[in-house]
Amino acid sequence: MQRADDCLVIRYRDEIKESWDSFVAQAKNGNFLFMRNYMEYHRDRFDDYSLLFVSKARVIACLPAHRIGDVLCSHRGLTFGGLIMHESIRLSQVMTIFRSLLDHMKSNGIRSLYYRHMPHPYHRLPAEEDIFVLNGLGARTVETKATCVAPAGIPARYSPTIRQIIKRFATTGLALRRSFDFAAFIGHCETYLWLRRGARPVHTGAELERLAALFPENILLYVAERNSNFEGGLVVYRNAACARLQYVAQTTFGQEAHVMPAIYDHVLTKVLPTGTMLDFGPSTDPATGLLDESLHWHKETFGARTILLSSYQLSVC
Repeated sequence: MQRADDCLVIRYRDEIKESWDSFVAQAKNGNFLFMRNYMEYHRDRFDDYSLLFVSKARVIACLPAHRIGDVLCSHRGLTFGGLIMHESIRLSQVMTIFRSLLDHMKSNGIRSLYYRHMPHPYHRLPAEEDIFVLNGLGARTVETKATCVAPAGIPARYSPTIRQIIKRFATTGLALRRSFDFAAFIGHCETYLWLRRGARPVHTGAELERLAALFPENILLYVAERNSNFEGGLVVYRNAACARLQYVAQTTFGQEAHVMPAIYDHVLTKVLPTGTMLDFGPSTDPATGLLDESLHWHKETFGARTILLSSYQLSVC
């Protein structure tokens, strides 16, 4: 640990798990991804270097992070990372936190910070103090992805084509329901993602099943079935302010029957409260790293519009 400018930097250890989780649950930009039971499903793949920042005997922020050599990363093992902040935090305190962080990094042989910021729709209260401070310190943007976010409960924003597809779904004989068979779904994902995008699911079926059991209100699976046979489905990661589509998969029949628009609509109108946002995820081609324009356009037909998922690099002088 290290003290600088009245801000104590404490490295996370298992004995303070309860304090960490309690803080994340109440933070203005907390997210269940940063609860230790979620973060540690892949702890064998990352050298955890998460930090807490304490001022006047009170935790005011934490940083989910891991270390790769002389680089501190927040966080390559999660959708995003960034500073998780107390709702009463002020900009001046965030400036102090970063000064303390840089001193800590210098003292521990860490030469640079890789920082993936949480997009603003996920914030319970505005929480972009970190971006202001990073820019002031000379951080450079090293990656920017376009993702699409749509408001729940407003089907009038769908395109006419999408509204017609959803209307016809009732005549297909398919049934929509919540499922708990995550292992089978990941099996469908492996086939679908590989054939469509040459990609693999990040989670195994066993990992996702275990995480869903730990977070039953946050990790949800919805499927479309024909005669009890899977034809399409999605996993949604649900948080208070913004949910996220984590995985989608469909069969050839499901694609021809346009089952996914009906499942998206079910989540947007039946699962998420009006006013909650739904993140459709980055529209990046995994093979090239470039924007897949047709995929992005398809998301926009549900009333979704573009936000940025940005990553920054800050060198320690």
